[in-house]
Order: sequence, then structure tokens, then C-alpha cells
Amino acid sequence: MTLLTTNIKSFIKNYILIIFILIFFLSKIDFFKSIYILSENNLENRMLNNYGYCKNEGLGFVKDVIDKFKLEKTNINIQNFDDFPNISWAVYDYTQNLNPNFYILINYRGKDTNRSKFNADKFKLIYNFENCYLFEKL
Repeated sequence: MTLLTTNIKSFIKNYILIIFILIFFLSKIDFFKSIYILSENNLENRMLNNYGYCKNEGLGFVKDVIDKFKLEKTNINIQNFDDFPNISWAVYDYTQNLNPNFYILINYRGKDTNRSKFNADKFKLIYNFENCYLFEKL
């Protein structure tokens, strides 16, 4: 009987030690905070927080333009003038061709011929917010 209780006590001690180590590591990687953030914010808000509205990659502006101007079925040229990757991956539909009639510029601060093939003389401004613009071909 004492051998059985000794084994049970040893098993419980080891189990409790493993649980404490697990809780320690989970708290170090902010697991509980991450779960809270995931449960409190929907996907749209989390993407906007990470990719920005009209800064960083500008995903919020791009999605807003697509919704506001009913451009869901078209792929639009998107160019970012800051050192961020192109956000086309989030809205691009590979079954559709690229629509050359629309152009979205993110973090655009005027003519920058070194970094862009965009020629503002051939387009008219339709919508802008801060440094983000939607142009349509003339």
C-alpha cells in the first residue's frame, strides 16, 4: 500500500511540476494575451491594426476603395511608395485580369519618377485620404 501511495505522490508531483512549467512558458510568450486579443477583435480589425489604413501597407484604404466604388470584380494596380510590400495579395483575384483603368497609390507624396511607372497626367483623381489616392484613367 505504501508503494502505491508513493508512486501516486511522485506522479502528482511530476504532473504539477509539468503544469507549472507549461503555465510559465505560456505566460512568457503572451499566450493568454494573444487569446484575449483574438477573441475581442474580429479579423477585419486585426488586419487593419497590422496593415494600417493609409500608412504602412494601406490595406484599410484599399478595402475601403474597393467597397465604396464597387470594384470587387476587378484587380487594381496598387503601388506603395514607402518601404512596405505590395498589399495586392489581400484583394487580388487570380481569376480576373488586371484592370488598367484604375490605380491606387499608397503613401504617395507627389511625383516620384524613380520608383514608379505611374504617370499622373494620364489619370484623374477620384478619391483620396491623406497620402492615399485612387486614380482613374482618362
